[in-house]
Amino acid sequence: MKKITLAIFISVFLLGCQSSKIPLNFSEEKDDLYLFDAQSQFSQDIEIQEVLNILIKSGVQRVILSTTQRQKMAIVYETAKQDPERIIPGARLKLRAFYYGDETKLRKQLDMQLARGPRYTVITEALLYHAKKTPRVNPEGYNRPEISVDPYSPQLKYVIKKAKQLDIPVVLHVESRSLDFDRKLELWRKLEKLMYQNPKVSFVYTHMAQLDSKELSSLINRHKNIYFFLQSTSLIDAKSVKRFHDFNKWTCVFCETRDCHKGDLKPEWEELFISHPSRFIFAVDGVESWIWRKRYEKIVREWKIAISKLPKHVGKKIAHENAERLWHIKPLY
Repeated sequence: MKKITLAIFISVFLLGCQSSKIPLNFSEEKDDLYLFDAQSQFSQDIEIQEVLNILIKSGVQRVILSTTQRQKMAIVYETAKQDPERIIPGARLKLRAFYYGDETKLRKQLDMQLARGPRYTVITEALLYHAKKTPRVNPEGYNRPEISVDPYSPQLKYVIKKAKQLDIPVVLHVESRSLDFDRKLELWRKLEKLMYQNPKVSFVYTHMAQLDSKELSSLINRHKNIYFFLQSTSLIDAKSVKRFHDFNKWTCVFCETRDCHKGDLKPEWEELFISHPSRFIFAVDGVESWIWRKRYEKIVREWKIAISKLPKHVGKKIAHENAERLWHIKPLY
């Protein structure tokens, strides 16, 4: 019955889409500084059409989209068929089989997703360390359990194996500041060993891995295959989190003093972006419905200003070129 209901929903949705060149009505205005959100996802608390409307309204031209919680990936795959150049499905790794080490089930689930994907192939984030989130630090009031997966677990080894076969990056979620010193040190020792052992695999860390500029710079200098997503690093994110004083651990790359102008980056981060423009990838990561509805457009607006202030060749790499290069996606323009 659930499958029938989903099929009916998809059919109704697709009938509502136009059959033109760009049926989802993304802007056709040519701009070589367009934004490509290289990781976002949505739950059962928001409909796909609302997500698309927010993307279009924000001016994001392209997105790697996945689902979380109880939302089904089938909707993303069906929607992507309408505009495969703009909506790129990301095979989902937020699966119990990954968290709890059921390698056999994970292989089956991941292979099934990859088999139905369109022309571009992406595997989304693998949660290696996700701190527990309580209602106090979550505006929607949801509990999020702690998740800890060893970098040398069989399930991550399989993800790396698939990434090698497809020549695509491995995306890792690591919340460094949520770990005590010893656990953080142990985890990064394993991660660095993993990167040394797989020099031809690109490893992309979400949320800047909750690292400061010196830590991140040191990693970039030691590893040619390390990259970072920029989600949760905006001033909008920082101001939101500060309301919940027991969980202010995300990295903020924007200037936070009163004399700052809109879009100003902290000097140490601006220097890193200019020195290593190929290592940073724009992403917003909608995840929760309240982020899509209350913050997504504001975050994109803030990043548009910041990227426009960087040298143009740097801005283009961060805005879309790095993601397109790593995932072998043909540029829009």
